[in-house]
Amino acid sequence: MKLNLKKNFRKNLKKQPQKIKDKSRNILKLLVKDESHKSLRRHSLKGKKYKEYESIDVTGDIRIIIQPQTMEIIDICDIGSHAPLYK
Repeated sequence: MKLNLKKNFRKNLKKQPQKIKDKSRNILKLLVKDESHKSLRRHSLKGKKYKEYESIDVTGDIRIIIQPQTMEIIDICDIGSHAPLYK
């Protein structure tokens, strides 16, 4: 599995506290190792804007937005708290 870290994700990850950065790295490692692991709470998003996107949980409020490209490639698009990401 290959992860493509998009510019917006990298920019917004830098803004996160160190604890969130560390947890995000661990979440992404788990995604590579077992993309369907239940602790990722991976789910498809709804609505026109996010039709082909999915979300994984970092914490109760922090989410990582992903876009699967193929069975082997996932774009990591954004990170942030729930409300600002989905507005």
